[in-house]
Amino acid sequence: AFIHRQTLASAMRYSTVELADLARDISEAADKVLAIELALYDDVVGEIHAYLAHRRDTLLAAGIAQERICLDPGIGFGKTHAHNLTLMSRAGALLDLGVPILVGHSRKGFLGRIVEQALGRPATEAERDAATAGAACGLAAAGVQVVRVHAVGLVCSALELFAATAQLTRPAG
Repeated sequence: AFIHRQTLASAMRYSTVELADLARDISEAADKVLAIELALYDDVVGEIHAYLAHRRDTLLAAGIAQERICLDPGIGFGKTHAHNLTLMSRAGALLDLGVPILVGHSRKGFLGRIVEQALGRPATEAERDAATAGAACGLAAAGVQVVRVHAVGLVCSALELFAATAQLTRPAG
């Protein structure tokens, strides 16, 4: 891992454990940058769909019952801002895999970036939670069955309100 000379010099003040933590943090940051730089998709939804179908088939072939499988498209992992938004907006395209889809979008950087663009300043944790709740409603509308979130009560309330208003706006019949 690349360590800047100034970082290395200032690190001499720390214990071995602290240095190991620093090296891990630097390595993780470099891995994230590299993963995003290598995030080359011609069709992010199609390629993630194919990957998940292969993983589902591998699990089924290994004897895992279909009702015990839940697939996660990996929002925020090795994907660009645009990839994440595309996957979120087209998450319903994964439903034909025949197993529940789980989206773990809670407090992710791409949500913070959207809030930051809207407010002109970095997003607070509460604002990221609100963005998470709004996105969860969009995912629910698309048919996504499972979301992983930090602020469970907030997201549950948002989903309850979303469901109630969705019923009110449906045509009678």
